[in-house]
Amino acid sequence: MNSNNKIAILILAHKNPYQINTLIDSLYHKDIDIYLHIDKKSSVNLKDIKQKDNLFILEENSRVNVSWGQISQLDATLNLIKKAHLKEYIYYILISGEDFPCKSIDKIIKVASLKQNRISFWESENNAGKFNNLDKRCSVFFPKWMITRKPIRRIIKRLWVFLSGGYNHTFKIFKRKNNNIKFYHGPSWWGLNFETIDFIINYLEKNPKYYKFFKNCSNPDESFFQTTVMLSPQADTKTEYLTYLNFLPGKNSPEVLSESDCIQAYNSKYYFMRKIDLNKTNIDFLNQIIMEKK
Repeated sequence: MNSNNKIAILILAHKNPYQINTLIDSLYHKDIDIYLHIDKKSSVNLKDIKQKDNLFILEENSRVNVSWGQISQLDATLNLIKKAHLKEYIYYILISGEDFPCKSIDKIIKVASLKQNRISFWESENNAGKFNNLDKRCSVFFPKWMITRKPIRRIIKRLWVFLSGGYNHTFKIFKRKNNNIKFYHGPSWWGLNFETIDFIINYLEKNPKYYKFFKNCSNPDESFFQTTVMLSPQADTKTEYLTYLNFLPGKNSPEVLSESDCIQAYNSKYYFMRKIDLNKTNIDFLNQIIMEKK
């Protein structure tokens, strides 16, 4: 059992050192340690990141070249987890470098101190009783080269999906063996307590084939943690989520938040908001509302 009463905030970032520094400044507190992963292909110079006593930047050999939809984002997240797990925090929060708090630091610490897992579960075969395109991500083998946003390869991937049964079905001959594991899905961002993080670390050590399976899933970062949490003693699909998102109909990525969106996020039940672009949103505006929400 952990004896550290602090919380760890894990950040995946890839651009804009000014925004990264601003985010880190907004999270500075004696009860918080920050762990930062900078995408290995990023042009961000680590020397441009402010040094703070509560900031731990992943070393060069732990940085990952993150590619959309592939296991690399999961690898970067696991590297953050493994680093932070050494200090046994009571709570771990994963956010991106484009997130920003929409509640005061004191409120974030208070909700973390409850030690309740906060991770979102999207509907899938396992809780809606019907196979859908989320389940498709894990049901067939996707070669790494096929998981990309490049137009030609995306067309090939769609053909592969239809050949194997379509988005809402998979022919038995194409189904991967998965030891009857039920897969769950949701956004990449979450808050997990020490017991759950400890379970994830130990489960991966004891079951190397489990991680290997996700190498050929599409968007594994959006199913790995939901599925692993449901394998743990902490299993519960009825959890609150930490991050405010604005998805437009038909879009696969959340919109950059306007100032009116930010106000809506501040008035919501959420503690972080995504996405923020400080080239479009004034930092004084953000800080002013956070101060008013204390």
